[in-house]
Amino acid sequence: SGKFGIINDSQNTRLLNGDKFDGNYQDRNDFEWAFAPCIGYLFEDYEVGVSLSLGSYTATRRHILSDNLYDQTTASWGLGAYGRYYFGLTDRLSFFSEVDINFSSDKYTVEGEDDYSKSKILTAYLVPGLSFDINEHWSVESYFSFLNLSWNNEWENSYDEDGKLNSDGTYGSEFNFAITSGLDSVMDLLNQISIGVCYTF
Repeated sequence: SGKFGIINDSQNTRLLNGDKFDGNYQDRNDFEWAFAPCIGYLFEDYEVGVSLSLGSYTATRRHILSDNLYDQTTASWGLGAYGRYYFGLTDRLSFFSEVDINFSSDKYTVEGEDDYSKSKILTAYLVPGLSFDINEHWSVESYFSFLNLSWNNEWENSYDEDGKLNSDGTYGSEFNFAITSGLDSVMDLLNQISIGVCYTF
């Protein structure tokens, strides 16, 4: 199975000088793509597997009067492993609980600047879901991310144009139970439910 996604978001904002518009606009364009194939082995009620993730996010900004243009780009890759246990509800419908451990590395650059920063992130989380078998090979899965239990560790360092370390950067660690973050609306709940299709060989 796997994931593939493309997001393109463009905005045009009028910039005010005090309370007056002086003709200056800010154009903003965000483009992101992600590709994450995954392969697993299923035996009885258990499943184990590994995944690879690749992605890039570019934010482009332009001020019309100053003609100031710059790109901020984050390129990332990651490796992961997971384990899942199925609880059969009917012949075709199963509830599952999945544990994921993922490592990812991001590189952040700004056009025209030689310095750059790198971050390494280690995450582990537990998330439930449902799986429905359409037939012998095809199934539909849904993750309930609003119920996930997660642990996140992140290290970030900055480097100069020669690749030498500028500073040791920052380190952060957090432990979350997603439902405690609060849901302001039904849409917030729906945004944390993902649906996908899997093929079993």
